[in-house]
Amino acid sequence: MSHRYLAKLAACRLPMFVTAPTKLRRLRRLAGAGHVEARFYPPNYDGDQFGEVRALTLAGRNVLAARASSRNGSAAR
Repeated sequence: MSHRYLAKLAACRLPMFVTAPTKLRRLRRLAGAGHVEARFYPPNYDGDQFGEVRALTLAGRNVLAARASSRNGSAAR
């Protein structure tokens, strides 16, 4: 999963637009998993598409919190 990209999105000011093909693929995965609220234009994928990241969902914030706590826990050992 694209957890690093999710963390970068959390640090950005939303809403934002994504146009790079690699970032669009990551964004589609995160949206499919329910971690972000995103829209894609045009809705039918035809190669020339861009995405609008509207918000992180509660599930996305929980993933980030879980990753942060696991990092803190492993660093304390």
